[in-house]
Amino acid sequence: MAGDEPGRRREDRGSMKFAERYGPWALIAGASQGIGAAFARALARRGVGLALLARRLGPLEALAGELRALGVEVRTLPLDLGSESIESGVAEATKDLAVGLLASVTRPFRWSHP
Repeated sequence: MAGDEPGRRREDRGSMKFAERYGPWALIAGASQGIGAAFARALARRGVGLALLARRLGPLEALAGELRALGVEVRTLPLDLGSESIESGVAEATKDLAVGLLASVTRPFRWSHP
């Protein structure tokens, strides 16, 4: 990119910080392990609050503790993306958050169609 300075992180190059550009909160579906957890760590280092969504509460809480130690707010949503109530569950759990970024990095699941 023209005008970029080598060695500086992209979010430091302009006057707008990452959280200002993409919003103060991110919702990450599939956050309990692997790519989802790595993505959550990367966003936490940029100061973005995180709503972590996955089925298993234990791994979510462990990651949440790690991320809170970085100084960001974290909310855990132990919900199953395959459930019929997923939409209302996520809406209720995030209704007071200004979510500007959604990352869905879940493992594919089988869809059963009658």
